Amino acid sequence: MITSINSYKKDINGLQLLVSPFSGYLYALWSDFKSDRIYWARSVDHGASWSARSVFPNAATPAHFLMKKQGLKGLNQAPSFPIARFNWPAGKISVVWHECNGKPFASCAGNRMHTDVYYASIGSSGATNKIRINDDVGFNDQFMPALDFSAAGDVLATFYDRRDDPNNVNYRLYRAWFNASGFPISGNQPVSAFSSTPMENVVQPRFIGDYHEAWMSTVDGEDTWYSCVFHPNVTADSKRT
Repeated sequence: MITSINSYKKDINGLQLLVSPFSGYLYALWSDFKSDRIYWARSVDHGASWSARSVFPNAATPAHFLMKKQGLKGLNQAPSFPIARFNWPAGKISVVWHECNGKPFASCAGNRMHTDVYYASIGSSGATNKIRINDDVGFNDQFMPALDFSAAGDVLATFYDRRDDPNNVNYRLYRAWFNASGFPISGNQPVSAFSSTPMENVVQPRFIGDYHEAWMSTVDGEDTWYSCVFHPNVTADSKRT
Protein backbone atom coordinates (compact mmCIF):
# COMPACT_ATOMS: atom_id res chain seq x y z
CA MET A 1 0.00 0.00 0.00
CA ILE A 2 1.28 3.46 -0.93
CA THR A 3 0.34 6.37 1.33
CA SER A 4 1.08 10.08 1.00
CA ILE A 5 3.07 11.81 3.75
CA ASN A 6 3.01 15.29 2.26
CA SER A 7 0.52 16.62 -0.30
CA TYR A 8 2.75 19.52 -1.38
CA LYS A 9 5.29 18.02 -3.74
CA LYS A 10 7.18 21.02 -5.13
CA ASP A 11 10.62 22.03 -3.84
CA ILE A 12 10.90 19.26 -1.26
CA ASN A 13 13.61 16.62 -1.01
CA GLY A 14 15.90 14.68 1.30
CA LEU A 15 13.34 12.42 3.01
CA GLN A 16 14.53 10.66 6.17
CA LEU A 17 12.39 7.85 7.61
CA LEU A 18 12.88 6.80 11.26
CA VAL A 19 11.30 4.13 13.47
CA SER A 20 10.90 4.48 17.23
CA PRO A 21 12.30 1.36 18.94
CA PHE A 22 9.89 1.98 21.82
CA SER A 23 6.51 2.55 20.17
CA GLY A 24 7.12 1.45 16.58
CA TYR A 25 5.86 4.84 15.37
CA LEU A 26 7.28 6.10 12.08
CA TYR A 27 8.73 9.59 11.69
CA ALA A 28 9.45 11.29 8.36
CA LEU A 29 11.63 14.41 8.00
CA TRP A 30 12.39 16.37 4.83
CA SER A 31 13.61 19.71 3.48
CA ASP A 32 11.11 22.24 2.15
CA PHE A 33 13.15 24.56 -0.05
CA LYS A 34 10.27 26.93 -0.65
CA SER A 35 10.00 27.89 3.03
CA ASP A 36 13.58 27.06 4.14
CA ARG A 37 12.31 24.68 6.79
CA ILE A 38 12.69 21.08 7.92
CA TYR A 39 9.26 19.49 8.24
CA TRP A 40 8.24 16.26 9.91
CA ALA A 41 5.22 14.00 10.25
CA ARG A 42 4.34 10.92 12.32
CA SER A 43 2.51 7.67 11.64
CA VAL A 44 1.12 5.60 14.52
CA ASP A 45 -0.29 2.84 12.30
CA HIS A 46 2.80 1.56 10.48
CA GLY A 47 2.53 4.09 7.65
CA ALA A 48 -1.13 3.58 6.78
CA SER A 49 -1.81 7.24 7.62
CA TRP A 50 0.24 10.26 8.63
CA SER A 51 -0.22 13.32 10.82
CA ALA A 52 -0.29 16.78 9.30
CA ARG A 53 3.20 18.07 8.62
CA SER A 54 4.75 20.57 11.03
CA VAL A 55 8.07 22.39 11.30
CA PHE A 56 10.71 20.39 13.15
CA PRO A 57 11.17 22.26 16.47
CA ASN A 58 14.03 24.77 16.73
CA ALA A 59 15.40 23.86 13.29
CA ALA A 60 13.76 26.74 11.49
CA THR A 61 14.81 30.27 12.41
CA PRO A 62 16.67 31.67 10.68
CA ALA A 63 17.28 29.16 7.90
CA HIS A 64 18.71 29.76 4.43
CA PHE A 65 18.77 26.43 2.64
CA LEU A 66 20.65 25.63 -0.53
CA MET A 67 18.20 24.13 -2.99
CA LYS A 68 18.76 20.89 -4.89
CA LYS A 69 20.28 22.63 -7.93
CA GLN A 70 22.37 25.18 -6.03
CA GLY A 71 26.03 24.71 -5.25
CA LEU A 72 29.03 26.16 -3.50
CA LYS A 73 32.37 27.39 -4.74
CA GLY A 74 33.78 24.63 -6.96
CA LEU A 75 30.66 22.46 -6.58
CA ASN A 76 27.70 22.17 -8.91
CA GLN A 77 25.28 21.07 -6.19
CA ALA A 78 25.28 21.15 -2.38
CA PRO A 79 21.62 21.02 -1.30
CA SER A 80 20.58 21.34 2.34
CA PHE A 81 19.23 17.89 3.24
CA PRO A 82 18.40 16.82 6.80
CA ILE A 83 20.20 13.73 8.07
CA ALA A 84 18.33 12.22 11.00
CA ARG A 85 18.63 9.32 13.45
CA PHE A 86 16.45 8.06 16.30
CA ASN A 87 18.93 8.35 19.18
CA TRP A 88 17.28 5.71 21.35
CA PRO A 89 19.71 5.82 24.34
CA ALA A 90 18.87 9.52 24.73
CA GLY A 91 15.23 9.13 23.70
CA LYS A 92 15.60 11.83 21.04
CA ILE A 93 15.24 12.34 17.31
CA SER A 94 18.48 14.01 16.24
CA VAL A 95 18.97 15.86 12.96
CA VAL A 96 21.89 17.66 11.28
CA TRP A 97 22.00 19.80 8.13
CA HIS A 98 23.94 22.64 6.51
CA GLU A 99 22.71 26.06 5.46
CA CYS A 100 24.01 29.42 4.31
CA ASN A 101 25.10 31.53 7.24
CA GLY A 102 22.98 34.61 7.74
CA LYS A 103 21.94 35.40 4.17
CA PRO A 104 19.75 33.91 1.43
CA PHE A 105 21.57 31.79 -1.13
CA ALA A 106 21.98 34.65 -3.58
CA SER A 107 24.47 36.17 -1.13
CA CYS A 108 25.99 32.93 0.13
CA ALA A 109 28.76 32.78 -2.44
CA GLY A 110 29.71 36.39 -1.80
CA ASN A 111 32.40 37.84 0.43
CA ARG A 112 32.34 36.62 4.05
CA MET A 113 29.32 34.39 3.46
CA HIS A 114 29.56 30.63 3.93
CA THR A 115 27.72 27.48 4.99
CA ASP A 116 27.70 26.00 8.50
CA VAL A 117 26.47 22.69 9.93
CA TYR A 118 23.67 22.70 12.51
CA TYR A 119 22.09 20.26 14.97
CA ALA A 120 18.67 20.07 16.62
CA SER A 121 16.77 17.36 18.46
CA ILE A 122 13.48 16.61 20.15
CA GLY A 123 12.51 14.05 22.78
CA SER A 124 10.25 13.45 25.73
CA SER A 125 12.23 16.02 27.75
CA GLY A 126 11.72 18.73 25.13
CA ALA A 127 13.48 20.18 22.10
CA THR A 128 17.12 21.22 21.75
CA ASN A 129 17.73 24.65 20.32
CA LYS A 130 19.36 24.89 16.91
CA ILE A 131 23.14 24.66 17.49
CA ARG A 132 26.05 25.25 15.15
CA ILE A 133 28.40 22.28 15.50
CA ASN A 134 31.42 23.39 13.45
CA ASP A 135 33.72 25.40 15.73
CA ASP A 136 35.87 27.27 13.21
CA VAL A 137 36.09 31.05 13.44
CA GLY A 138 36.62 31.81 9.75
CA PHE A 139 34.32 32.18 6.76
CA ASN A 140 34.87 28.82 5.07
CA ASP A 141 32.23 26.23 4.18
CA GLN A 142 31.14 23.23 6.20
CA PHE A 143 28.53 21.07 4.49
CA MET A 144 26.89 17.66 3.93
CA PRO A 145 26.90 16.21 7.48
CA ALA A 146 26.17 12.69 8.68
CA LEU A 147 25.61 11.46 12.24
CA ASP A 148 25.35 8.51 14.59
CA PHE A 149 25.16 8.02 18.36
CA SER A 150 26.89 5.96 21.06
CA ALA A 151 25.41 3.60 23.62
CA ALA A 152 25.42 6.55 26.02
CA GLY A 153 23.43 8.72 23.61
CA ASP A 154 26.35 10.98 22.67
CA VAL A 155 26.39 12.13 19.05
CA LEU A 156 29.12 11.97 16.41
CA ALA A 157 28.63 14.18 13.35
CA THR A 158 30.98 14.13 10.38
CA PHE A 159 30.97 16.75 7.64
CA TYR A 160 32.98 18.17 4.76
CA ASP A 161 35.09 21.12 5.91
CA ARG A 162 37.10 23.78 4.06
CA ARG A 163 38.62 25.55 7.07
CA ASP A 164 42.15 24.45 6.13
CA ASP A 165 42.05 26.08 2.68
CA PRO A 166 42.33 29.90 2.60
CA ASN A 167 40.71 29.83 -0.85
CA ASN A 168 37.67 27.91 0.47
CA VAL A 169 37.84 25.21 -2.22
CA ASN A 170 39.60 22.07 -0.96
CA TYR A 171 37.83 20.09 1.75
CA ARG A 172 38.56 17.51 4.47
CA LEU A 173 36.28 15.26 6.46
CA TYR A 174 35.96 16.58 10.03
CA ARG A 175 34.06 15.29 13.04
CA ALA A 176 32.24 16.86 15.98
CA TRP A 177 31.45 14.99 19.19
CA PHE A 178 28.74 16.30 21.52
CA ASN A 179 26.01 15.10 23.86
CA ALA A 180 22.38 14.69 22.83
CA SER A 181 21.60 18.26 23.93
CA GLY A 182 24.30 19.63 21.63
CA PHE A 183 26.97 20.50 24.22
CA PRO A 184 30.48 19.74 22.88
CA ILE A 185 32.45 16.86 24.38
CA SER A 186 35.55 17.73 22.37
CA GLY A 187 36.53 20.21 19.68
CA ASN A 188 36.19 19.47 15.97
CA GLN A 189 38.88 17.12 14.68
CA PRO A 190 39.95 16.13 11.16
CA VAL A 191 39.17 12.58 10.09
CA SER A 192 40.90 12.52 6.70
CA ALA A 193 44.66 13.00 6.65
CA PHE A 194 44.70 15.51 3.81
CA SER A 195 42.50 17.90 1.85
CA SER A 196 40.92 17.04 -1.49
CA THR A 197 39.81 19.12 -4.44
CA PRO A 198 36.24 18.92 -5.76
CA MET A 199 37.46 19.66 -9.27
CA GLU A 200 39.21 16.42 -10.25
CA ASN A 201 37.79 15.05 -13.49
CA VAL A 202 37.20 11.48 -12.27
CA VAL A 203 33.57 11.15 -13.28
CA GLN A 204 32.46 14.74 -13.60
CA PRO A 205 34.29 17.95 -12.66
CA ARG A 206 32.88 19.72 -9.61
CA PHE A 207 31.27 16.52 -8.34
CA ILE A 208 32.76 14.95 -5.21
CA GLY A 209 30.48 11.96 -4.78
CA ASP A 210 28.50 13.67 -2.05
CA TYR A 211 28.20 10.55 0.07
CA HIS A 212 29.75 9.72 3.42
CA GLU A 213 28.51 7.97 6.51
CA ALA A 214 29.25 7.71 10.23
CA TRP A 215 28.44 4.90 12.62
CA MET A 216 29.31 3.43 16.02
CA SER A 217 30.25 -0.19 16.72
CA THR A 218 30.77 -2.14 19.95
CA VAL A 219 32.00 -5.32 18.25
CA ASP A 220 35.39 -5.06 19.99
CA GLY A 221 33.85 -4.45 23.41
CA GLU A 222 34.09 -0.66 23.42
CA ASP A 223 32.49 2.28 21.65
CA THR A 224 34.36 2.72 18.36
CA TRP A 225 33.46 5.41 15.84
CA TYR A 226 33.81 4.88 12.12
CA SER A 227 33.37 7.13 9.11
CA CYS A 228 33.24 6.13 5.47
CA VAL A 229 33.54 8.11 2.22
CA PHE A 230 32.07 6.74 -1.01
CA HIS A 231 34.08 7.76 -4.04
CA PRO A 232 32.60 8.27 -7.54
CA ASN A 233 33.53 4.69 -8.49
CA VAL A 234 31.20 3.55 -5.66
CA THR A 235 33.87 1.93 -3.54
CA ALA A 236 34.23 2.77 0.14
CA ASP A 237 37.18 3.70 2.33
CA SER A 238 36.50 3.52 6.08
CA LYS A 239 38.50 5.05 8.89
CA ARG A 240 38.40 4.24 12.59
CA THR A 241 38.20 7.43 14.65
